[in-house]
Amino acid sequence: MDERQTSIRGRAAALALIAGYVYVFVWAIWLVIANGAVEAASGQILFLVLIPSIFAVAARRDESLFLPRTVTDEELDTDPGRPALASRLRHYALAATAFATGMVLLSVGARAIGIADALPVIGSPGVEIVIEFAVLWVVSFILDSLASEWLVRRYERSFEK
Repeated sequence: MDERQTSIRGRAAALALIAGYVYVFVWAIWLVIANGAVEAASGQILFLVLIPSIFAVAARRDESLFLPRTVTDEELDTDPGRPALASRLRHYALAATAFATGMVLLSVGARAIGIADALPVIGSPGVEIVIEFAVLWVVSFILDSLASEWLVRRYERSFEK
């Protein structure tokens, strides 16, 4: 089997895994909504946790798999210089914006259908959305930056040895 065939089979396996993961995720959410309890989807949640865990254990040998990537799956520049760091920080800011926007939209949707009525109200809904977005953005940016930069440093140290 040549490299092209191996690549095609690898991509097909990855797509099948993604499709199965999305199916189990939607199934778990449906079970939680239908039964009103997280315990109803405990098997699915366990499965959702096991898939990335198994991938992480199996992929530990190739540290380049854990490097920060763009949305188009291109590796970010791992040079230690200022221009590369600025590029990575811009990427982390965009990722934090996307994450915070998605979470705020989910939160607004949950409130609209009555799932999140038990949450405390902090002033007007607009102020609440802005505060939620800001907190999510800051937390996401800090966690993503710290984790990704640690992985970049670890990757660079592997070349020094």
